Amino acid sequence: MADRMDMTDREEPLEDRIRRAVDAGDYTRANSLWIELGSRMGEELAAGRIPSARLRHTLELIDWCRTAALIGRARCEQQLTQLGVSCRYMAEAAAPRQRLLARG
Repeated sequence: MADRMDMTDREEPLEDRIRRAVDAGDYTRANSLWIELGSRMGEELAAGRIPSARLRHTLELIDWCRTAALIGRARCEQQLTQLGVSCRYMAEAAAPRQRLLARG
């Protein structure tokens, strides 16, 4: 099954694999795919054959990746804030309460 996934992954355009990796939060994989795409585009640029439509598409992908990463970061910050608030309330609830008994 993994071999089938690898083959499908290799057949899929780099831009789609980048989008999928970023969407999954796999930024290490996305980074390596960006390096590969940059290398390919560098070769194409040296040969003088990068269509302007491809450059526009790549710029749109950059913008999408940036937005997706910012959204992921905001969600993570929100979860950390909620965790901090929850921990404070849990600590208060777990603290033993002492009772003062009135003697008369």
